[in-house]
Amino acid sequence: MTACYSLETLTMKEKLVSNYIDCLPENNLEKKYFKEIADEIRVALSWQKRTGNSDITIVAKNFGDPMPDVPGEKVVFMNADEQYRIPDEVNDPDIKMIFKQYCREGQHEKLRPLPLGPAKDFVYTPNAFEDRIYDVTFIGQIAQNRAKFYGEIYNFLQDDSISSFFGLYQGFNKGLDMESYSKVLSNTKIAICPHGSASPETFRFFEAMSANCVVICAHQPDNWIYRNAPYNVVANTNMIVNGVTVGSTYHIVKTLLSDPKKLKLLSDQSKQYYYGRVCAPPVAQYILSEIKEKGS
Repeated sequence: MTACYSLETLTMKEKLVSNYIDCLPENNLEKKYFKEIADEIRVALSWQKRTGNSDITIVAKNFGDPMPDVPGEKVVFMNADEQYRIPDEVNDPDIKMIFKQYCREGQHEKLRPLPLGPAKDFVYTPNAFEDRIYDVTFIGQIAQNRAKFYGEIYNFLQDDSISSFFGLYQGFNKGLDMESYSKVLSNTKIAICPHGSASPETFRFFEAMSANCVVICAHQPDNWIYRNAPYNVVANTNMIVNGVTVGSTYHIVKTLLSDPKKLKLLSDQSKQYYYGRVCAPPVAQYILSEIKEKGS
């Protein structure tokens, strides 16, 4: 059963800044990321409070779970819906806006896309790019829509010039423990982030970006989160040119590794993208600007 932290459990000081009501399960992967965003909003609202601007209540919850009984206007952080559906909460007049993971731009006037962010226990250990052990890695569950990529793993294993690490497992979040996974990704130059089991969006994408990896993935949704993001796209269909399969994951990796200077530049772009757009502080500023625009 999911327990919400109600208004009564917050101190008076917290109430003066911003109410954050966490209705997410303890094992929820977004729990830490949502809290970090809410904390950044609290800091911003603390300053705004001294200038006379109003307070805001934020509710974090899974799609389909009941809303807590909270009076007044609310903003919702919502996750757990890879089908990109419109939640019933858009019909609640007390809910001002919903920032939802797995959301299309323009889907509803109250909805805005929210990044997945890294999983709650992921920890990047800073590591010089040129000193990283693995040229390329993938750690993730076996999914039918990844069959094309799995067929390419043999190419990597047969290529002694590429240092690779592949970990495949049955079931979501059932592979390496998060500490070991974090260490591998922190030692990775190129991270392969194939299409998720139901959506092209993955936690791995954000974990890899936060670790300054160069990312290879499927086309991501056309919204503010991914638009012009520095990732390399795997082609839906491959072409054979001079005996080489162009557009395949293996071909992209070989091309990237052939130019170390460009590879390092792409790593720097991953870092700039993550810390400039999708980590907690810039996301908090985005949310506040959207709330302000909605209220104007």
